Amino acid sequence: MSHSQAGSGRRFNYIDTSVWLTAPADCRPALEGGIRADVVIVGGGYTGLNAALALREAGVDVVLLEMDFCGSGASGRNSGHLAPTMGKDLLSLVKHVGRARATEFMRFNDRSVRHAEETFIKYGIDCEYEAAGNITCAVHPRQ
Repeated sequence: MSHSQAGSGRRFNYIDTSVWLTAPADCRPALEGGIRADVVIVGGGYTGLNAALALREAGVDVVLLEMDFCGSGASGRNSGHLAPTMGKDLLSLVKHVGRARATEFMRFNDRSVRHAEETFIKYGIDCEYEAAGNITCAVHPRQ
């Protein structure tokens, strides 16, 4: 599909539009007044939610503030892939950080995928996740 909406002549706004994201029915009202916590996290995307869960599990009094609804920003507007990859070109990564560090990055990515899968199970998160594998293709002959 081109950048314009089919037949409309208008450009499709990828920033403000998601083809699969809808606001949950149980959105909370805007915060009024003050609130106290040991830690306040601003932003309910992957990083903010994961940090809030980890802190709460450690017994920390945590509050998460989100301007819209959790997952409404970049975390909810990505392609939905959960894959242990480091960009398109592993050779460039090795060139920039060295083989040992690139290997560490890849192992970290593998652990990140497992952590996400474990979190889905632990908290009963129904996100239609399907572990379907990953294919990395060459984009030029030297790969």
